[in-house]
Amino acid sequence: MTDLTLVDISAKSAGSLSELGSRLGSATGHRYDIAAKRESAIRYAAAQAVVSANLGIASLVADDGISVGISQSLNGSDNVDVRLPARGSALALVQRDREAVAGPGQAVVSTTMEACRITYRSDAADAAAWQIRVAISRSLLQDHVRSSDCFVAALVDNHAGYLNLFNTYAHALIGQAGRLAPPALRVASRQMAELAALALGPNARGIEAARTGALGRARLLAAKAFVTQNISDPLLSEEAIAAHVKISVGQLRKDFEREGLAVARYLRDQRLDKARDLLSEEGLQHWRVIDIAFQCGFRDISTFNRAFRRRFEMTPSDTRFG
Repeated sequence: MTDLTLVDISAKSAGSLSELGSRLGSATGHRYDIAAKRESAIRYAAAQAVVSANLGIASLVADDGISVGISQSLNGSDNVDVRLPARGSALALVQRDREAVAGPGQAVVSTTMEACRITYRSDAADAAAWQIRVAISRSLLQDHVRSSDCFVAALVDNHAGYLNLFNTYAHALIGQAGRLAPPALRVASRQMAELAALALGPNARGIEAARTGALGRARLLAAKAFVTQNISDPLLSEEAIAAHVKISVGQLRKDFEREGLAVARYLRDQRLDKARDLLSEEGLQHWRVIDIAFQCGFRDISTFNRAFRRRFEMTPSDTRFG
C-alpha cells in the first residue's frame, strides 16, 4: 500500500500548490490537482499513523474551500478510502459523476482505481477542515459487503453505531503508531475491514466475521475511551458505559472479560492511575489530596485512601513526597 501517512507537508514548506501536489504525488502514487481560495493560506498535513500492507490511517487538515483532484492509482494499488470529517468540518467527494457530502458522524467512500475530487469545508470562515482517512485494501473488503458499488462516491451514515466504532478503532490505532508488531497490524487491518463492511452494508459473511472478531474489540475500545473522557464523573458506572456503547451491561462485561478484565475494577484502576499521575505532577503540588481524589471521580477521601494503598502499597502522600 502506498500511503499518505508517510509525509508531513504544507504549502508553506512546499513553496507552491503545484510543488505541494508534486510532493504528494511522489509519496502516494497519484497525480494531484489542488485549487484553493487563497494560495498563501493552504495547509495540508498528514500525521503518520498506521502503515501496513493492507491498511493506512492518516489525520489530515486543509483550509476551507480547498479542492483536491486525485488521479486513479498510478502504481496499481487497489484500496478503498474511507474519509471521516471531524466536528466542524465537512467533505464533498465526486467520483464517476456521483457526489457524496459528509459532515461529522458520516463518511465518504471512494476507490483508488478511479479518479476523484475532494473539497474541504469548514463551519467557520477561514478555518481548517479536518478528517481521518482510512485506506483499506479492497481484497479485505470485497467479500464482506453486499455490493462493491458502495466503494464509489458513497455516503455512509452511523447506522447502528458502526461508523462510530470504526472511527474509535482508527483513533486507537493512531495512538499506537509505531508500537504495533506486524502480527498485531495484520489483525488490526482485518478488524478495520470488518468494521468498515458493517458500516458500508455487510453480507452474511461480513456480519459473521465482525460478530466473531472486530465488533467486541471495537466496543471495548469505545468503552475505554469513554472512561478516559469521563474519569472525573463520580456517577460513571457500568450502566453509563454500556449505554454509551449502546449494548447491555451483560454484553459490556463479556467484552471486558475477553481481555481478562472486570468493568468495575478497570474503572477503579483508571481512577487510581489518574490520581497517581496528578499526585506526581510537580505543577500540581499545591492541590490537596482530597481535591485530586474528587477530580478522579472518588466521592470520599477515606475510600480513595484505602483503594490507593491497596493498589500501590503506599499512601497518596507517600507518592507525592516519596
